[in-house]
Amino acid sequence: MKFIKYIFLPLFLFNLAFTGLYADEDRLIQLPLNLEIPECNMDKNSREAHPDHYIRHFKGFTVCYRESYEQAEWCAYKLEDSNLRKNAKRSNEFKPDYQIPTGSAETSDYRRSGYDRGHLAPAADFSFDKAYMNETFYMSNITPQDHGLNGGIWNDLESQVRRWAKRFGRVYVVTGPVLEKRANQYKSIGPNKVAVPEFYYKVILAPRYTSREDRLSRDDTGRISAIGFIFPNENVEGSIYDYSCTVDEVEERTKIDFFDALEDYWEEKVESTVNLEHWQ
Repeated sequence: MKFIKYIFLPLFLFNLAFTGLYADEDRLIQLPLNLEIPECNMDKNSREAHPDHYIRHFKGFTVCYRESYEQAEWCAYKLEDSNLRKNAKRSNEFKPDYQIPTGSAETSDYRRSGYDRGHLAPAADFSFDKAYMNETFYMSNITPQDHGLNGGIWNDLESQVRRWAKRFGRVYVVTGPVLEKRANQYKSIGPNKVAVPEFYYKVILAPRYTSREDRLSRDDTGRISAIGFIFPNENVEGSIYDYSCTVDEVEERTKIDFFDALEDYWEEKVESTVNLEHWQ
């Protein structure tokens, strides 16, 4: 029996690497509440020690606002297939976020700057409800993006995320600028000196439900997959998959710990590999 066990284990690991992450039938992968919220780069026990990080909770998403950069370093939300319906018209009413204690960027910072007011949480992901959608226009959810990126491949990826939500039933999304340098080392715009990021990232985790029954029980799943993307803040060509990578690679660039609420075994496995067949 031991001989059979030792043969089976390598085969099991081989299957994990090349066919995706599968739980055993008796032990499903748990999808904890707030799985989308990453481990923030701050001392959780002392807000006073890290005034440059402020966690702001909205109805549909959460951001970690960085005062020194005048934008959020991450925006996290869960997108359900049941929310993929359009009930609200886009308002385009951008507004300062007075809930940010240090003050958010202003709409005037972007005026004649040459950069778009790029959403981190896309308005279209929350068009199922007017109040939810309106909150995406707070300046704490906005970042300076090159128009070619914002209206091009970045928009393609946002549309694809909604298609993935429909296919998989739900997706967990974290997105933001890659802030790997000090704020004063970036070009800035406006009186508030909003830093202009050089790269943007997005990471997505999806449960790949194995059956209708599995899909109906959404707090756990038989399979999971994850994928990351990093784009330069410029007009780029090609497919979104040309810029895909593992979640580990995004973590290395951003120093942010994504999906840390997962059991350690599954977190390590899902973040270290990416199988494009699951996403195309």
